[in-house]
Amino acid sequence: MNRRISWKVAGGLWTLLGVAWLAGQGATPVEAPHIVHDPVGVALRGQPITVLAQISSVTPIKAVTLHYTLSRDASPFKLAMQSAGPAIFTGTIPATLLGNAGKVSYYIEATDARDAAAETPWYTVQIKGAGDALAAPTAITTPAPAMGATADTNSTSYVGAALIAGGALAVVGAGLYVASRSSSSSDGGGGGGATTNVQGTYTGSKTISLARPGQATSSATTPVTIIIDQNGGVFSDSLIDGRVISGSLSGSSFALSGSTSSSNLVSNYSFTGSVVDNRIVGTVSGSAQSATTSGTYSGSFSAGK
Repeated sequence: MNRRISWKVAGGLWTLLGVAWLAGQGATPVEAPHIVHDPVGVALRGQPITVLAQISSVTPIKAVTLHYTLSRDASPFKLAMQSAGPAIFTGTIPATLLGNAGKVSYYIEATDARDAAAETPWYTVQIKGAGDALAAPTAITTPAPAMGATADTNSTSYVGAALIAGGALAVVGAGLYVASRSSSSSDGGGGGGATTNVQGTYTGSKTISLARPGQATSSATTPVTIIIDQNGGVFSDSLIDGRVISGSLSGSSFALSGSTSSSNLVSNYSFTGSVVDNRIVGTVSGSAQSATTSGTYSGSFSAGK
């Protein structure tokens, strides 16, 4: 009897050891994909919303999905996000959904080849109309200096500091600005160009994608600085890298355009933006042409004071 009990005890111990060993073999956690995303905070009514995410994983990514909805009480729409370069994925919430919406919520889900999944939190985008952009006009005589400049903001030097990176074109842009300021100051200070609280320096980023037939879409996100002066002039030397482009506000909206050329590609860009609650939001469109192929640009940009 004692021998039988001993064998039973020994068997039980071996069973426990086996379970512990198996548990130890499965103790190594499956590392889920890692999602890096800069949330979209505000968007312009009638314009699509481009969502960009960087996904990293120890195993290949199987799917990246954008979930979005106008009401968190309803099942969200699902959109497969597309690769736009190494570890970069993009998806677009269509403008047709946002016509009368005040906000839209979304989150991003990534799944790898082992079905390990990761999700971001829910994010909410406020949808604003162009008419929501301007508050009651208030005179501002000390806009924020651009790019660390500390010169007298009643002169043109702070704009020159922001635009000088554009080289010779920056001089042209700054010259246009000086002419604008000189013209307005000749009015004797009374009834000249109206100043509003949209005046100042805005910093943020732009994301531009290039789609060409038979090739994977490429995307890049880079910093951007936009200056709006007290007369409604709009200037940037970073919407198009290395070029200064300028225009003027029409109400709270603006349109800027420009082109670049390299040894094998001519690019034409259009930037349409609006000032919304002390932020600039806008979309990018354009075309690219080489000797062998053509393509289209799309994207968005945003910046805040």
